[in-house]
Amino acid sequence: MKEYYQFPIAHEFGHTVGNIPIIGHSDEYHDDNRINGGFKLDYPSVMNVGNELRKRHLDYILNQLNTMLPDTTFYLI
Repeated sequence: MKEYYQFPIAHEFGHTVGNIPIIGHSDEYHDDNRINGGFKLDYPSVMNVGNELRKRHLDYILNQLNTMLPDTTFYLI
């Protein structure tokens, strides 16, 4: 495995925006995900051991935003 450096505050912020197992919304913690045997192997990810943000890290907050304003849809491009 390549050496990765992570800023812990970025990782913990990822938890505050919904990347936590307790609500059933986390990715790197499970082997049963979709790429390379699971997101567990996505080492550069901020929710793993790196600092790279993925669209999947924002999908919970995006879902929450989409419930707040009628006739408004937020999305990531």
